[in-house]
Amino acid sequence: MIPAFKVARAVLVAASLAACASIPAPAPTVAVPDGPRPVTGWLAGAAVSALDEGDRERAFAAQVAAAETGGRASWRSTKGHFGFVEPGPETATASGPCRTFVHTVYIDGRAQRGGGNACRGAAGRWDVVS
Repeated sequence: MIPAFKVARAVLVAASLAACASIPAPAPTVAVPDGPRPVTGWLAGAAVSALDEGDRERAFAAQVAAAETGGRASWRSTKGHFGFVEPGPETATASGPCRTFVHTVYIDGRAQRGGGNACRGAAGRWDVVS
């Protein structure tokens, strides 16, 4: 005859294993990098070469903010340079939602205008793609 405590232990182990088998595996996560995003597109070019790295980062952050919110975003540097970004409407593309934008930058009082396109990636964040 098998002692009752051995039967009870076997039943508890079987129940525990069955419970583990019914727990779904966690969904995979997509890592979203923290920190500043690299400046890309029009702001990385020679057209606005008078902007230093900090100015470019502020201007680029305004582009991303305009894409994310769909509203106008502006920025200003400590050297007197400034600008604003006017986003276009969100459009559906094969790769996901995108929107164009026009960015006007004032350097020494002279306007320079450029633009680009931003799209929402798989991680859900808006990235400037051109």
